[in-house]
Amino acid sequence: YFQSRIDLNEELIRNPDATFGIWVQGNSMQGDGIESGDFLLVDRSVSPFDKALAICVLNNEFTIKRLEKKGNRIRLLPANAAFPPIVVQEGDELIIWGIVTYVIKKP
Repeated sequence: YFQSRIDLNEELIRNPDATFGIWVQGNSMQGDGIESGDFLLVDRSVSPFDKALAICVLNNEFTIKRLEKKGNRIRLLPANAAFPPIVVQEGDELIIWGIVTYVIKKP
């Protein structure tokens, strides 16, 4: 039995003003267990770091990928072999909207 209700906002969100949710569409991250229909909590206040799962806008297109930074080179890595890594080129516009903090699975 439960002694009290669980407040998911209190348990999962550290920075309410910087946190948003997004539904996943597509299967480029299925190797990381992230599938179409899952819900991601994303924190905009978390600084991007190597291997972070990030919500990115690359040349006006949204994508969810792992970040890889080596020197001045940035790649966006899928977790599905059917998708190639994306190398961010000079002249590309990359905006990192936030870092995924939780994945909530669809039932």
